Amino acid sequence: MKIVYLIKDNQEELWNNQNDYDSFFSDVGAPYPPKEHLQHIKEKGGEKIVYIDDKNNIIGWIGLIPIKNECELAGIETDRKYRNQRVASLLINEAEKYLHEKNITRLIFQTSPLLTENTLFYLMQNNTKYVYNNTVLVGEKNNIYWPVVDCIMELPKKRNQYIFNKNIPDVKSMVKWKEYKAEIDNCLLDNNDEEKYFILPYLNIQIIMKEMQEGNVEYLNQSNKVFQLMKERSYEIKSFVKYGEDYMYIFRKET
Repeated sequence: MKIVYLIKDNQEELWNNQNDYDSFFSDVGAPYPPKEHLQHIKEKGGEKIVYIDDKNNIIGWIGLIPIKNECELAGIETDRKYRNQRVASLLINEAEKYLHEKNITRLIFQTSPLLTENTLFYLMQNNTKYVYNNTVLVGEKNNIYWPVVDCIMELPKKRNQYIFNKNIPDVKSMVKWKEYKAEIDNCLLDNNDEEKYFILPYLNIQIIMKEMQEGNVEYLNQSNKVFQLMKERSYEIKSFVKYGEDYMYIFRKET
């Protein structure tokens, strides 16, 4: 297995000749199909770094588009068979080397705060700052609120140092779940506690798309309402932790 710089090393055919992109490109939500995605990055003066096996199969990739003293993260994804094996961390480390040579110390991008494993990776393992931006309206009728956060990863990266030390019974979540149906606790949402909690189940693109196809979209609208009101009321996203079988955002009032 090895790292390859597709554009710098003139190895674009490694990407363009893949037989199937589904396992390592379908979850990222890129605005272009796979081959066009690589071309877009190249036209913008960026780089796509891949991790391949001895048969030139792509195990993971990261897209980078430098913009002055910052760099847009144009996607990162790992083949489903290799997830939770630190492939994404390896790619981030390689990206950091690439950007260090260009004197770039900040990665910027947008994502949805509902993608739980992504958030655990970005916010906790790499201390990425999440700031609620707004919503994208999705669905056939453009009536589903899809929350979006602006993300800033400072380089060199480090782990989130926020310590959460409450016991599970002491945590009161602003949102209660029954499978993928959510109900807001308005008393908890509206109180003036310095620290607030938002528990949510494991979510990824496949689960969200499946629920949308089955007509279950209200939990997206409810979740967006929480992020929006927390931003309006000057709460900052401080941490995101694995919480039993679920996940939890921790908001703190800005002073």
